[in-house]
Amino acid sequence: MRRILYTLVLLSTLPLSFAQASILHVSKSGNGTDGTSWQNAFVEIGEAIEAATSGDEIWIASGTYNESMNVGLSGLSFFGGFHGNETRDEFSLRDCKINATVVDATSLQKSCLRISDATQIFFDGISFRNARLEGEFADFGGGIQILSSQVNISHCIIYDNFVGTSLDDFRNAGGGMLVADAVVSITNCQFLENYAASHGGAIMSLDLNRPRDTRLNLTNCLFDGNIGTAVYTTRARVDLEHCTFGVNSKWSHNTLFNLDTFPASGPQGATVTNCIIRDDLRPFMNVTYSNIRDYPGEGNIDENPRFISLEGGDFRLRADSPCIDSGTDVQVLNDLGGNPRPIDVKGRGIGRGFDIGCYEFQLKRSDLNENGRVDGEDLLMFQEEWMREGGGEDSQE
Repeated sequence: MRRILYTLVLLSTLPLSFAQASILHVSKSGNGTDGTSWQNAFVEIGEAIEAATSGDEIWIASGTYNESMNVGLSGLSFFGGFHGNETRDEFSLRDCKINATVVDATSLQKSCLRISDATQIFFDGISFRNARLEGEFADFGGGIQILSSQVNISHCIIYDNFVGTSLDDFRNAGGGMLVADAVVSITNCQFLENYAASHGGAIMSLDLNRPRDTRLNLTNCLFDGNIGTAVYTTRARVDLEHCTFGVNSKWSHNTLFNLDTFPASGPQGATVTNCIIRDDLRPFMNVTYSNIRDYPGEGNIDENPRFISLEGGDFRLRADSPCIDSGTDVQVLNDLGGNPRPIDVKGRGIGRGFDIGCYEFQLKRSDLNENGRVDGEDLLMFQEEWMREGGGEDSQE
């Protein structure tokens, strides 16, 4: 499996709307009493969901939880990345790299997470993996199913989920996620090595009832190693900002990236801004300031993005990448790794200092002239400044 980039930056403060919410704790080491503390924590996330009331937060300690979650109550927030001893005032101490929280659906023949008929649902800092829906259990949405709901998902990894081999080809869709009749915002997330036998290896988004109010927003997201159309939408609005598509595979009967939304602008359409998409793309979309093959649009370029390591799954930009400073300002002020945007590299780009893709190129401290390279010019600047400031032992006399 490709190296998963656990460069997840977590929110440092509680959402204002839930600042005084009750907290339910989940931990493998809890005694399962009532979830009111880490000691009394539930041992399964599903137990906390059953005990929750609208407005509650569910704090989940590190560990792997072999279960399938069902959320049908509005106003719940789920946070992973806890060590399992934090107080309310120590919320900002959670760290998903060290304290990985994983929902693993191995052998359950169900999705990791199903959300239906709920609003104001928030997930942050949780990974979803190993859902396998096939044969009589085949269904839309391997990792996550979102139906008739309003959901925000951030700092999550959706990987190694599978849907397929159903007699109904239409249900072999949405390996990583299904979004149907819902409004979903996904920020700073990774979709890696998910599989769909039909459409939407990473995501399938559609209006089942055709009211045309499904909307999917993707910001600072990475798609790599998915099999089946990476993102497939139909009769839905989708907006992508600062997303990177790596090596995703397709079947012979579909395109790799399909946004079947008409018209190209308006309530139902597709907008793509500051994204790297080097594979097939359906027409009828508004694409600007993106690195994309042979596609018209303001500020678009068509060049090798020059990732640090495409084969190694490192999609940060090299110093010679044409994506540096070639984007436009869409008010996204951090990248997938939590680094600040924009970083202006002198003499580069055609845009407003923002990079194209999910990662912003970061200057090294030794790059004194801020041109993206550390070379003899930087050494000369350092020597001149050192001498001007009275460097050396003689200056102390």
